[in-house]
Amino acid sequence: LRTSKTSSHQLGGARIGDSVRDGVVDHNLELYGSPGIYVCSTAVFRSYSAANPTLMLCQLGLRLGQHLLSQPSSDKSRKTFR
Repeated sequence: LRTSKTSSHQLGGARIGDSVRDGVVDHNLELYGSPGIYVCSTAVFRSYSAANPTLMLCQLGLRLGQHLLSQPSSDKSRKTFR
């Protein structure tokens, strides 16, 4: 069995941008051109630091959750958990 002594994080494939010219998702992580579809992964990071991105990804998930809860629902059967 061979084990790897290195690891990597896939970053930047769906970058956050101010417009469709700058990125794939907006600052609310919503995919440009596809309303209601969100990307919450390290793919939205524009650059990489030396630190592990896990905590930043957790924060993005919390922020996206708050954003989604703040949106009005057109589906009256949808349950909101708080």
